Amino acid sequence: MNIEQLDPARILISLCNQDLEQYDVTFDTLDWKERHSRNVIRELLHYAADVTGINLNQKKLMIEALRYDNGCLLLVTIRESPHRKRYRIRRYHQANAFWFSDLDHFLSCIKALYRFPAIRYPSSAFSDKKGYYLIIHSTEGIQSGYLHTVMEFCSGKVNGKWLPAVLSEHGTVLARKNAIQRIGKELH
Repeated sequence: MNIEQLDPARILISLCNQDLEQYDVTFDTLDWKERHSRNVIRELLHYAADVTGINLNQKKLMIEALRYDNGCLLLVTIRESPHRKRYRIRRYHQANAFWFSDLDHFLSCIKALYRFPAIRYPSSAFSDKKGYYLIIHSTEGIQSGYLHTVMEFCSGKVNGKWLPAVLSEHGTVLARKNAIQRIGKELH
């Protein structure tokens, strides 16, 4: 296990597969709704607070779990709040990144996806010098009709599990959290 303070408001906890076995959890069972997982997360947070010297009491926390080859990463973001401490774990098994070479195809795709009212995947939209990107997060894969619609408009699917982080840092954020719904609503 490795604990690193990224800045005054973020802590990164790296857990290898042996750490996960020791705590008797897996990436898939690491869920705040599960009592055992909740106890493990609390124990990790107390240990991280001791290592970094950051006081986590009475703080609102967002915990993001990210899978990697040899275990998982927990990114703990501390949000100042005088209210009770809340935990929220956001985890996505797969980030599907699609590249669009021009704005017309990008907007046409979002407009078409917006017409799928029963299907709502978390999504983000970015741009950089090469074009436009639509990141669709899913825990169980994307429904085939939805995926075919995206593939009809996109210039290609981009692989790389770190692409969303790279785009977030080096690209221009067009919309975070529910980009399809937010941009699609403006287009209709």
